[in-house]
Amino acid sequence: MRFPLFPSLRTGGSQRCERCGLRFPTSKEQCNHCSKLSDTEVESLRRRVEREHAGHAELGRVFLILAAVVMALVMLLVLR
Repeated sequence: MRFPLFPSLRTGGSQRCERCGLRFPTSKEQCNHCSKLSDTEVESLRRRVEREHAGHAELGRVFLILAAVVMALVMLLVLR
């Protein structure tokens, strides 16, 4: 019997909510993020999620630059 190297943690599929844009399990009938929120609360949620995504993108850029600097330093040390 073979076991997968990286077993999937997801047990089912997901779908995108038309109201808030976030994903929720297909086993649920309503979005667990926004089904109990008013329209103004949903807008606030969307803005917060967009800010978080922008922050994650910025962090990704920082790590990319750091990786490039480390690679350049390693190359300089190896080729010396």
